[in-house]
Amino acid sequence: METGRDRLPWNIEKLNSRFRTVALVCLVAAMSYLAPKLASALLLHPQTVWPFWPGCALLVSVLLLVPRSIWPIVVPAAFAGFALFDVQAGVSITSITWFILADTVQVLTAALLLSYFFDGVPQLNSLKAVSKYAFSAVLLAPSAGAFLSAVGIRGDYWNSWSISFFSEVLAFATLTPAILSWVSKGPAWRRSPAYHLEFAALIAGLVILGFIVFTRSERSSEPALLYSLVPFLLWAALRFGSRGVSTAMLVVSLLSIWGVVHGRGPFINGGPLSSMLALQLFLIFAAVPFMVLAALVEERKAGEAALREGEERLRLAMEAGKLGGWEWDIKSRRNLWFGEAQTLLGMTPAARSGSVEDFWDRVHPDSLGQLRKAIETAKQNHEEFDQEFRVVWTNGAMRWLRSQGRFFYAPDGEPERMLGISRDITERKQVEQALRQSESELMEAQRLANVGSWWWDPKTDTVTWSKELYRIAGIDPSMPAVSYRDHSKLYTAESWERLRAAAEEALRTGTGYELDLEMIRSDGARRWLVARGEAHRDASGDVVQLRGTVHDITERKRAEQALRESEERLHLAIRAGRMYAFEWDMLTDVIVGLGESADIFNWMDDPTCVTGRQLVERIHPEDREAYAVLRARLSPEQPNYKTSYRLLRPDGSVVWLEVNGRALFDDQGRMLRIIGMVADITERKVAEEVLSSVSRRLIEAHEEERTWIARELHDDINQRIALLAIELEQWAQHPSNSVVVVTDHIRRVSQDVSNLGKDIQALSHRLHSSKLEYLGLAAAASSFCKESSEQQKVEIEFSHAGIPRSLPKEISLCLFRVLQEGLQNAVKHSGERRFRVELHGTSKGIQLTVNDLGVGFDEQDAMGRRGLGLISMRERMQLVGGAFSIESKPGGGTTIRARVPFIGEEHRAWT
Repeated sequence: METGRDRLPWNIEKLNSRFRTVALVCLVAAMSYLAPKLASALLLHPQTVWPFWPGCALLVSVLLLVPRSIWPIVVPAAFAGFALFDVQAGVSITSITWFILADTVQVLTAALLLSYFFDGVPQLNSLKAVSKYAFSAVLLAPSAGAFLSAVGIRGDYWNSWSISFFSEVLAFATLTPAILSWVSKGPAWRRSPAYHLEFAALIAGLVILGFIVFTRSERSSEPALLYSLVPFLLWAALRFGSRGVSTAMLVVSLLSIWGVVHGRGPFINGGPLSSMLALQLFLIFAAVPFMVLAALVEERKAGEAALREGEERLRLAMEAGKLGGWEWDIKSRRNLWFGEAQTLLGMTPAARSGSVEDFWDRVHPDSLGQLRKAIETAKQNHEEFDQEFRVVWTNGAMRWLRSQGRFFYAPDGEPERMLGISRDITERKQVEQALRQSESELMEAQRLANVGSWWWDPKTDTVTWSKELYRIAGIDPSMPAVSYRDHSKLYTAESWERLRAAAEEALRTGTGYELDLEMIRSDGARRWLVARGEAHRDASGDVVQLRGTVHDITERKRAEQALRESEERLHLAIRAGRMYAFEWDMLTDVIVGLGESADIFNWMDDPTCVTGRQLVERIHPEDREAYAVLRARLSPEQPNYKTSYRLLRPDGSVVWLEVNGRALFDDQGRMLRIIGMVADITERKVAEEVLSSVSRRLIEAHEEERTWIARELHDDINQRIALLAIELEQWAQHPSNSVVVVTDHIRRVSQDVSNLGKDIQALSHRLHSSKLEYLGLAAAASSFCKESSEQQKVEIEFSHAGIPRSLPKEISLCLFRVLQEGLQNAVKHSGERRFRVELHGTSKGIQLTVNDLGVGFDEQDAMGRRGLGLISMRERMQLVGGAFSIESKPGGGTTIRARVPFIGEEHRAWT
C-alpha cells in the first residue's frame, strides 16, 4: 500500500528551525483547547456526556504528520489544552488525571501502531489499509483508553466505558480519516472545476438532507428518512473515495449529534444514554462499510491505473526491446501476434492474425525439429516453454528469436491455448559468436604461446584460470582452480615465498610484478614460468582484484641450459682440441680469434686481434705459397676451403694448424670476410710421424723376423737335412755288410733327425706355443724358460705362484709374448748368463717380472734407436689394460715389470 509521507502538500516534516517547532506546538495546544470548546458550544447542556470526542483523533492526525522527534513536545502541549478545557468546564482534578492517562495510552497506541503499519501517513485506499487502520485506531486504541477514562466518569463503570469507547471510535472513524485524506492527497483546489462543483453539490445535498433528517422534531421525524443518505454516501464513495466518505460522514456526524443534543431527530427516543449509544452505533456502522466500499473502489481504480500503466510500460518495453507477444489458440489453430511482430518475423500488420502454419513456414529448417520437440515437451510436462531458434523472413533475411511461454489447460487437462513472448536475439547471437571466436582465438594464441591467464578475488579467495593455465599446471580443467592459499603446493618453497611477497605488495600498493618461478606439477614434473600480475581497482581506487598471466618458459629454459652445456662442451672441446674460431675482415684486414688462439700463437702482441699480413708473415716459408694460392682460388661458387700449414711462433717453435673456413661475398662477388675454425694439430702431426716411424720399424722387425726364420730354415735346418740326405745317399752307394757299422750309422742318423725335430719344435714354439693354449700360462712360461736355457746355454731361474689355470686368452698370450721379448732381449743385450723370471698372481691381477744384472741401458735411447721390442711390449700391455715399466741404467742391470688386471669387464678383445 502506498503511504502519503512523500506526497505531503507542504514540508510539515522539515521543521528544521526552532521557530517553526514552537509555532507548531502552540498551534497544537490551541487546537486541543478550541476543538472541545467549539464542540461544547454546539451543546445546550455542556455537562452532558459527549457522544463525540475530537481531541485524541485530532492529536493522532498531527502526530502522523510530524517527525517523531518532536512528539515529546507536541503531546504534552496538546494534553495541556485538554486539561485547561476540563478545568474551565468544572471537571475534577481526579477525573482530569484519569482522562490524561487514558488519552496518553490511546494516542500513543494509535500513533505508534499506525506508524509501524504504514511507515508514513496512512492512505485508506485498499481493503488491507482499512483493516490495519480499523484494528489500530478504531478498535485497539479506543478500547485501551476507555478502560482508564471510564474511571474518571461518574456513574456505572461499564456505562462510562461504553460512552468513552464509542465516542473515541466515532472520532477515529470520521475525523482522523478526513484530516489524513485531505492532507495526504493534496489540496482540493488542484483538481478540475468539475471536480469542485460535483464535490460541493455532494456536501450541499448532504447538509440539506441531514438538516431535514436530524433536526426535525421528534413528532415529525421518520427513521425511514435515514435511508435517503445512502445514495449520497454511495456517491461519495464511488466518486471521491476515502476523502469523500470521511468528509460526508463528518458532516452527517456533526448534524446528527447536534440534533440529538438538542432533542431532535430519529435518535431521541429513550434515555440520554440509549439515544447517544444508538446514534454512535448508527454513525459507526454507516462509516465503516462505506469506508470499506471507498477503499475497494480506490483499490480497483488503482489496479486499473496500474494495469494501464503496466500495459503502457509493456508496450514501451516491447518496442524498446524488440519484443513480440503471441497467443496460439490450439483448437482453432489461430496464432495472434502483437507488439513488434513485424520486427521479429517481418510480418505485415494484416498477417499478424493468421494460422499457426504461417509461423512454422517462417522457422528455419535447422531449428524446426528442435522447436517442435521443445513445445511438445512443455505441453506434456506442464512446464514453461523457453527456446532459441532461427526464422527466415520472406526477403531471405535470417534472425534469431528467443520465445518464452506457457500452456493453459481446460479442466479436463487438455491444452486450450498458449501464451508467450518472443524477442530478437540476433545481435546477442552475433556477439556470442564473435565472443566465442575471440575466446577460441585467445585460447589458441595462449596455447601456441604457452601463456595462461588468471584472475583472483582476495575477499572470497575466488580464483579463475584459463584452459591453457590448467594445461601448464597439469590439472584437469573440470576441477576448480587452485585457491590462493593452496598455491604453496604448486611451487617450490623459494618460488612461493617470492610470489606471496609480490602478491601482498600488489594488494597493498597496487604495483604489478613479474617473476621467474619454478612450478611443481601434479605429476611431479617441474616447469619454469614467468608470472606477471597487476592490480585492479574499483571506482574509489581501492585494490579489489589481482589478474595476470603465466608464461611457460620451460622449453626456453631447457634450451638455454642445453645451450650453456653445449657452449661449455664446445669450450672444453676447444680447450681439449686446442682450437679457436676466427673472423677475418677483408676491409680492415683484422683477424679476431677466440678460444685457444692466445696459447696457440704465443705472440707478444694481442693474439686475439691480429692482421692478415701478420698472420701470413708467420706462416712457414715452405707453406706460404700454397696458402696464398688457396686463398686466391676462393670465389662465390667455391667459398669453402680446408688446409693445413706450419706457423712460426716468436720463440722459434713450430705449430701445425688445420683451418676449415668459409668466405663470404657481397652481390658483386667481392670478398667481405672469412670465418672458420683453426685447430692445433701439432701433436697429431708428431704422432703421425712417430706412428709412421713405428710402422716402418715394425715392418723392419717383421722383415728381420722373416729373415731370421728364413736363415734358420736355410742355413741350419735345410743344411742339416741336406747333410742327412748326402749321408744316406753315400751309404746307399757304399753298402757295408757289417752289422756294427750299420747300427752305428743308423744311431747317428736317428740322433741327427731327433735334434732336427727339436730345433723345428723350438722354432714353432717361438711362433706359437701349444702348451700355452692347453696347459696354461705358468706351464708354458716354465717350458719356455727351460728351452731357452738349454738353447742359449744360460741359467734362467723361473718361479710362479697364484696363477689360475684358466685365464683369458688375450692376457695369457700378452704376458707370454712379453716374456719371450723381454727374455730374448735380456739374453741378447745384457751380457749376463743368469736371469730370474717371476710370475705371481693376486686377487687384483697378475705380474710378470724379468730381471738381469747385466750392462743395462738408457730407456729413452733404446726407445729411439732400437726400442721396437720395448714399444711392442708396451702396446701389448695397453691392449689388455695393463701396465708396463722398465727399470734400467747403464751398468745397473734391467728389470721389466708387466702387470695385468683380470676383473671381467676390464679386458679388451685381442685384435
